[in-house]
Amino acid sequence: NLFRWKMRGQWKVGEDHMGNEYYLYQPFPETPIRRFCIFRYGQTSMDDLPFLWYQWIRYQRNYPPTHDELQEYDDYLKDTEDKAARIKVRDDALRAANPEYYEEQKKRLEETQEELTNKAQKEVIAMFQSRENA
Repeated sequence: NLFRWKMRGQWKVGEDHMGNEYYLYQPFPETPIRRFCIFRYGQTSMDDLPFLWYQWIRYQRNYPPTHDELQEYDDYLKDTEDKAARIKVRDDALRAANPEYYEEQKKRLEETQEELTNKAQKEVIAMFQSRENA
């Protein structure tokens, strides 16, 4: 790493589970240090980077993620998926037991959304009419 830094101005910071490599880069001493990624396996978009590495490369965090942080984040995602699956099972059971209640709730929600949409449209129309009259 030290040799790479002296010769090319690159310092390898880490690697993710997809094989992407993350570097610090400073081609000349007077230029600022930059962060970049070398994609592997045909990946060309920053959208597919792991969340913590994406934060680091976009300067939203000052240090690259550690293995423990990556593991903690993966555990958090798995836990969230498990909770969502349990909630879905519970909701499906409730819907099967009492379908009329959920249909009534759905109708009330649609009515409320329609009222809000109509109110917003009226406000926008009134705003444009006041501008025309001014």
